[in-house]
Amino acid sequence: MHWHLDVTFREDSNKTIEETANKNMNIIRKWALGILKLLDTGKK
Repeated sequence: MHWHLDVTFREDSNKTIEETANKNMNIIRKWALGILKLLDTGKK
């Protein structure tokens, strides 16, 4: 999962300083990635 988050959202280059904001953004990214996986038609 980490690879997908990093490639899709550039998570490793995140510069958010506040810990609560980091946690919130991580939850939002995982939620969005889940939706993208559900919508994936398998075409590349």
